[in-house]
Amino acid sequence: MPEIRHAYEALLKAGEEAVKWREAVSISNKKVMATGFPMFRGGGCRAPFDVLGDTLRGTRGIMLDMYRQPDKLLEAMERLTPLMTNWCPQANSNRCYRLERPVS
Repeated sequence: MPEIRHAYEALLKAGEEAVKWREAVSISNKKVMATGFPMFRGGGCRAPFDVLGDTLRGTRGIMLDMYRQPDKLLEAMERLTPLMTNWCPQANSNRCYRLERPVS
């Protein structure tokens, strides 16, 4: 199955390029921060509603939860909030001025 092997090789090459890009951005970010500017990118964080809907309950499930058991849904989101903010250590840094997707 040469076409499958070709696809995997292309994915591997793309991954290697992504690593090179991250390394270059990291070096650049350190230089910029050394001069006193904020980080190039603050990091990533997900909203608790999105975590529940995208990974645990699905769109239909979370929509039904909004009507059938809203108190449980709110409690789950309240419990996830500290996990989501601690998941992104840059969110707690005074050098971070921008986060990706901090809220839904």
